[in-house]
Amino acid sequence: MKIRHILLTVITATLLVLALQSCSLFGTSKDARVDMFVDDLNYDRYNVYTNFHPDLCGDYDSLKDPTYELNVDFPTAYNDYNVYDRDESGDTVTATIEGYGGAGFGPQPITFYMAKDGLFDWKIERLDSPSGVVLYQ
Repeated sequence: MKIRHILLTVITATLLVLALQSCSLFGTSKDARVDMFVDDLNYDRYNVYTNFHPDLCGDYDSLKDPTYELNVDFPTAYNDYNVYDRDESGDTVTATIEGYGGAGFGPQPITFYMAKDGLFDWKIERLDSPSGVVLYQ
């Protein structure tokens, strides 16, 4: 009986720690959100807006519009975008982005400014583009 109680306590404590660390157990971590953004950029550009914070991203309605030209910032001539050399510092993720195809895109720096949407779900508040222009603010 005592072993069962100890085991239950350890499991509960572990789940609580994972939840508070914002692991994907109950939400989306910053790193996972960046991966989701890149996946949508590569495969489903109309869903890119779902990675942005609906209340804090000033361009959210523009991104949500299916006629929005995301291609200006991330050309479709370059496919298979990849984000690597990530560094998380507070609510910011800095990285390098590169696209393959055509003449090539990158490698260029990119910065994701993140904010929580709810208790555990991180979303993109603002994005500094590879060209240095602040996007989606």
